[in-house]
Amino acid sequence: MEDFNNKILKIRKNWKYKRQGQDYTPFIHDKIKFNINYYLTRVALFFKFDSALILDADDLGTSVALKAIGFNDKNIHIPNYYDKKTEYRAMKQHLKNIAAFPISIDDYVDAIIDSKSTQSFRAELKEKYNDTAFDTKPRLIDPLPSKPNPFNFIYMDYCNEYQSNKETIKKIFNSNILSEEYVFALTGSLMLKSKEYINKLLKTIEKDVKKMSKTPVKIDQVFVYKRYHQEGLATQTIQHKDVEVGDIHSTKVGMFMFFISFISSKDLENYNDEFEVCTDGLCKTDIQNKQCLFHMKEQAEIKPFCNNRITDFYLLISPMERSLKNAREIIKDFELPYKNKTPDFLVRINREKNWSNGILKTFNSSDVEMLNIKKIINSTTQEFINHQVYNIILKKKDI
Repeated sequence: MEDFNNKILKIRKNWKYKRQGQDYTPFIHDKIKFNINYYLTRVALFFKFDSALILDADDLGTSVALKAIGFNDKNIHIPNYYDKKTEYRAMKQHLKNIAAFPISIDDYVDAIIDSKSTQSFRAELKEKYNDTAFDTKPRLIDPLPSKPNPFNFIYMDYCNEYQSNKETIKKIFNSNILSEEYVFALTGSLMLKSKEYINKLLKTIEKDVKKMSKTPVKIDQVFVYKRYHQEGLATQTIQHKDVEVGDIHSTKVGMFMFFISFISSKDLENYNDEFEVCTDGLCKTDIQNKQCLFHMKEQAEIKPFCNNRITDFYLLISPMERSLKNAREIIKDFELPYKNKTPDFLVRINREKNWSNGILKTFNSSDVEMLNIKKIINSTTQEFINHQVYNIILKKKDI
């Protein structure tokens, strides 16, 4: 993952962007998109996929990720148009040979369907470009896209709801532009939706894709996340807010988004062997684990990327009686960066049940903390993380 990130940084060196500004790199900011792209590139590498249709922004997040694993620029197709605007020229300035074009995804798919050669494809693109309304019409930059082979990598990174894009998705599956073996991924918004609605929607998308696909296809990942920037390194698997900007118990709201992916391949069984197994089967395909994105094991065990912020810290102890004496011993046993080492506080904020369960809170309802949060976040030696749980538990060294 570190090597992948370094390749991206090298490709993007000295780039500037309209949206994020010149200091944008996945190493510092959008860890969510970085981890999604990392997962998708592992899929592409495993199945040797090499022809992509994607939606991307001027930072070319997914495009650069694909380039970093060896995709040819001309095989990365990016229709780019929304609400009379396009980032086409910025894309071509960054990667001259990228197959970007300033028309809608629907028009781009139609151009592929209605053409039989690169010459006729480019003629179709120009015709649709001439018919497209822009606030400022961009000048086209050579080379124009060549007619693609059937795509085996499709990532529709939408920002709106699934239903508004369903017809476009149906067109992709009903045409001849999709390879027999492929990965198809989709994102969308979940503004003000209940947990029940989200689960139902994800099941509906799974049912729709299986029905539309001309070859057998299986769901591979489901990931629901909040769309706000996360601080820390892109390669860290746990996110946290910037502790310099306020209290760790922030109630900051972000838009909920979903990511869902499907794979059609005869080699799916061997691919699945590379992933963690939970009680009821593969962790990555279980909707109950939708707060996490799972990565392949690779050379060592890699923790899933979970969209959970560090908020509450607990001490994991052997079950014992609630007493001041035991509180003193516990504080002494844990080598932690304390702000408040008062045993009385540890007793007051934890009921008898917490002591008998062996999990003690280190904070109270008025946001008084026993621990120095910033030092804990920066620590790499005392973290104990279970992706099924929303909390971080600090573990005693001798357990």
